This record gives sequence, C-alpha cells and structure tokens, in this order.
Amino acid sequence: MKIYLDDSLPDTGFLRLDDPFWSHYLANVRRLSAGEKLEIAGPERVAEAELTALEPALQFEILSTRPANKPCYSLWLLQSLTRKKKIEDSIKRGAELGITHFLPLISEHTVRRPNNPSKQRDRWRRIALDATRITGRDWTPEIFEPLEFKRFPGAFEEIDKLFWGEPTGQAPEVAFSKSPANVAFLVGPEGDFSEEEKEFIKKNDATPVSLGDAVLRSGTAALALTTLWLHYTNNLASQ
Repeated sequence: MKIYLDDSLPDTGFLRLDDPFWSHYLANVRRLSAGEKLEIAGPERVAEAELTALEPALQFEILSTRPANKPCYSLWLLQSLTRKKKIEDSIKRGAELGITHFLPLISEHTVRRPNNPSKQRDRWRRIALDATRITGRDWTPEIFEPLEFKRFPGAFEEIDKLFWGEPTGQAPEVAFSKSPANVAFLVGPEGDFSEEEKEFIKKNDATPVSLGDAVLRSGTAALALTTLWLHYTNNLASQ
C-alpha cells in the first residue's frame, strides 16, 4: 500500500508523521501494526518504509528511496461547479483516470457555490488522494479553490492548448491526434455555458470537440473528454 505526503522525504533514518487522517487510515481502516512495510510518496521521491509505531504519532524507518514516476503530460480539468456529489464524483473519477490539475469554475449557470472554499478544497483533496491511492500512482492531482469563470485564462502558464465540449466541434480523433502534452479542458455546468461565456471561450482560442449529438451530463462529458484525450495521445496506459 502507499500513502502520500506533501513534504519532501529523507533519504534514510526515521520519519515521524503527526497526521490524524493517515493515523486513522493506517490504524483503523487498514489495521496495520508495527513492523509492516509500505510506500510513502513525496513530491520527488518514493520511500519504502517500515511502520515502527502508531502512537502517539506515526513513525517510520526509511529503508530505501527511488525517484517518483511523474506524468509525461499536464492535463487540467476546468469544470464548472455542479451539485456537491456530482462534482465530487468528477474529482474522484478524474483522479483515477489521470487528471493532473482540477480547477473548479464558478460560471453564470453554476447552481451551488461553496460557503468555505478553503474547507471545500481540503475535502476535494482528500477525495482525489483516496482515488489516487487505489491506482498506486506516485503522484496525486493538484486541486484548486473555485475560480470565477472569466479569470481562468490567467490560472495557468504551461498549457499549450485549450479544448471545450461543443456539439459542432471536431471529432475527438481529429482534435486529439496531434495534441500537445500540456492541455486543459473546459466543461460547462448542468445548464451549459451562457452565450456570453461561449463567446469568451472562443476569444481565448479554445478548440471545440464534439461528443456527438446526445446531451451528456457535465460529469459524464468531463470524463469522456479526459478518457478520449488520454487514449488518442497514448497516455492512458503510460501513467
């Protein structure tokens, strides 16, 4: 099994971790005991470690380390906020598939806005972390607080191409066949983007991609676009 930390890991020696989330997970969910081995993934390295104590804080002995396997692409999902369970499901499934950055947007037709964005982000991070843990990857997606729709163009610098779901757009096999490795997807809310927002998207050189004539839910469209892009760029099996 594997746990994930935001801080860098030491090469050798002991690591003390005073984290209620991981303490609960290892002791009560996985029911580990002292002497059992696991992996600890940090930002740059992954350590093979032995659990030496569970109380009063977690303590590990670092046995060896290796460089973390990082994704060879950058895939941002800019999805307009939907209802709570639906946006959480998008984050969970997106993390499993291999989205690297998740940026929720507050658009004109957004139904629900978080009262406490920081607290909401922490919950989304835990959801993404748990989904990533299942995959066994060395990295977890970065989750951002919600952003007002028209501020999204300044949210990132490394993106080479912006796509958005639009029935009159290109077929996925055409749009993604020569796609760069650093991209972002714009997905609207349950009521779709407003006409003004669509014009704003076009002015920001977004490439429209069609998923056919059927009307899809926001979360379904997000995961379909993500999966198709990973497939046509040969990144689905290379994570």
